[in-house]
Amino acid sequence: MLNYAALISAGFLIIYGCWISKRKTDFVLYSFLGGALPIALLLWYHFVCFGSPFATANTNQLAMFDSANAVVLGMLGVPTFAVIYELLFSYYRGLFYSSPVLLLALISLIQMVWKCQRGPEAFLIGAIFIAYLMMNSAFNHWHAGWTFGPRYLIPALPFLALPLALAFMQLPRIASGLAVFSASLIFLITMVDPQVPSETKNPLYHHVLALAQGDRFVWNGVSIEGPVSANPIGVFEGWNRPDAGISAAQRRWHSFNLGEFFWQGSFGSLTPLMVFLGIGFFGISQQLQKVEKVPPAVVAKVSSS
Repeated sequence: MLNYAALISAGFLIIYGCWISKRKTDFVLYSFLGGALPIALLLWYHFVCFGSPFATANTNQLAMFDSANAVVLGMLGVPTFAVIYELLFSYYRGLFYSSPVLLLALISLIQMVWKCQRGPEAFLIGAIFIAYLMMNSAFNHWHAGWTFGPRYLIPALPFLALPLALAFMQLPRIASGLAVFSASLIFLITMVDPQVPSETKNPLYHHVLALAQGDRFVWNGVSIEGPVSANPIGVFEGWNRPDAGISAAQRRWHSFNLGEFFWQGSFGSLTPLMVFLGIGFFGISQQLQKVEKVPPAVVAKVSSS
């Protein structure tokens, strides 16, 4: 309820629930009862902050988000194919560029629709992904500022990832390889600096990989240094107005991980995290070994249903 865009997911989930529920009246009633209190609290919050329960935060948004040709909320216009391409395939904000394994998820979703497999689930996944994509492409600040990838599409990604189960069943080696590559790429971006300046046209090569090699950038008088934890801006300031009273030594601790208490500013600082992940993967592998193999007949039945 704290993000207006969540209404997209909520709306399609209610439609999906009505579709598959055997007792549709009860489902609608329980959905209403479950959302009544959060909606009431949100309307009360709007009244306290903006003087009216129906005056949203967008009523008082920054002037930079206002557009003269906007159709909705003063900032949403008409989706364009150029922006959709940028959000999906470009090296600037492309979803499938930064997470290529999700391209298999999209292909699997198309396959579900083409073969009429699991119609309600295919509708839910496709509708949510397309809705967020259209909304993002219509936003006048579609690039989402300082970030890596299309962060306004993130609420749709858990749904889009669901068809990956079909991809792993049909193309296990390709899906596993792309999954490892995608996870490693996002891991690298996260440990170096996920807040890439919006002016950087190739965030991976011109920012993340450059910092990972030890390069140094200066923005508004503040130094950005790799190879890890490169973001020197604190939560109480912004890149447009950095606090001049903070020293460079203090800024190195604005973005850090646990290992930097011992190996500050080096890849060695990731040692505690890698140990933690190693223990987790070992535990998962031990559990998988205890699981009996699914008979081929059952796998064939699931894939065809």
